[in-house]
Amino acid sequence: MHVAANSKKAPLWDRYCCAARLIDAGANARILNGEENAPYESQFPDHEPGSDVSDDEEESPDLALARAEQTRQTFRECLQTAFYLPPDFALQLAMARQSSSSTQAT
Repeated sequence: MHVAANSKKAPLWDRYCCAARLIDAGANARILNGEENAPYESQFPDHEPGSDVSDDEEESPDLALARAEQTRQTFRECLQTAFYLPPDFALQLAMARQSSSSTQAT
């Protein structure tokens, strides 16, 4: 979770999607880093232009700033929610979804 929150190698939205998938798969969002900070306490830096992932199409600086701030807030809320949920909640939720989808298929 800390790597997804703090990396500058991929766009913020992609890192959020990665963390959300990890949480859905049962990843532990309660692991603290070396400074004893939770993942949701990260800075969520922007993507560094020119890194190994291509940048999205051009957009106005104001729109890009607003979009990044909204993604940053959503990312923080996702990690904070996962931090305070019971440790096995994400796994139980995934199992319930799987059970529900297999029941609907029949």
